[in-house]
Amino acid sequence: MVLTRAFGRMSLGLFIASLPVWAVDEPEDGALAPLVPVEWTPDGRPIFTHRLEVSGRMIRFAGETPPAEGALAFLSDDVALRTGKVTLSGEQADAVLEELALVTGQEVASTPRVSQALGKAASMWIARELRYPTGWTKNTAAGGGWIASNIETRNDGVGIRADSRLVTDGRIQLTVTVERSEFEGLVEHAEPTAKSTALPGFLASLNAKPGAKQPPVDMGPHAAPFFEPVFSTRTVTAKVRMKSGETVVLRGEGSQGESGAGAANSKSETLLVFITAKAEPLRR
Repeated sequence: MVLTRAFGRMSLGLFIASLPVWAVDEPEDGALAPLVPVEWTPDGRPIFTHRLEVSGRMIRFAGETPPAEGALAFLSDDVALRTGKVTLSGEQADAVLEELALVTGQEVASTPRVSQALGKAASMWIARELRYPTGWTKNTAAGGGWIASNIETRNDGVGIRADSRLVTDGRIQLTVTVERSEFEGLVEHAEPTAKSTALPGFLASLNAKPGAKQPPVDMGPHAAPFFEPVFSTRTVTAKVRMKSGETVVLRGEGSQGESGAGAANSKSETLLVFITAKAEPLRR
């Protein structure tokens, strides 16, 4: 089997989902203010008292990290960036992102704001959506080949999940997970497997323009060879307490560059994710 890289132009799509209530009361350090207890209706449904608005922004760049000075002084503390200990005001976050875009030459990508009850988890993606067939049946008609019978969807990009709770001192506790899912290449097969796809349709999905509707999956018949997409996933999780309206900065796991003979010339990638959360009481 041969691993073949087949990268197309990066396009950004957005996926938002509301996830189940996080109702587990984790033990807290005695020095911290306790969480607001979750109240329940007689029929077992949680009672929500606040609305949470969450949004995310990110910037990624290759090579050396910009000098940790001025507005970017926090870049010198890698431990704080990986554990959610860097929080900024709204104005500070705007200034930092403007400075990073200026010194790195990279654009800032943003998710839309997600508004829902505080106590639910928000999931946001800045990604392209890859759709491809993974189930196959033998074509009995003249010409042979294989007919696709199942479609799989994968996000290729950066996902943010924020589990929220309210603290008795009025702050917000977020458990933030940043997931980097990346398409790495293709493995060639003589016949389809449970994870393989036909190449033309996959490349059409891979090269979709930003904001464009995903092309329909070609169900077949398809002839050999077939290709299995290979994805890598890296995650960083941190728990942070922040004032309403503040922004927490996390350093995600970026690309490590290529391995092998060309590794000496490859550049690692830095991913910085900025998550802003704002809580407001719900009107009764």
